Amino acid sequence: MSHEPREYSRYRSLVYRLHGWSLATRGAPAVGEHFQAWPCGPVLASLYREFKATDRTRSKAMLARLIQRLATFGCSW
Repeated sequence: MSHEPREYSRYRSLVYRLHGWSLATRGAPAVGEHFQAWPCGPVLASLYREFKATDRTRSKAMLARLIQRLATFGCSW
């Protein structure tokens, strides 16, 4: 996984940041799964499996939806 696709890297990072933001502002986790320490950084195994199972076009659409959803929380990257 050292050469992960750029879309997945962004997706993973956004989910991790959303989770941290949720813990800091709401006192509750944004996801119901524990992050694992992988060489590339914190990873949700289910997210990695989902991303690997999708094609590149669908993965970009998933990332776009996540970014739109984060915008509703006032987050911007």
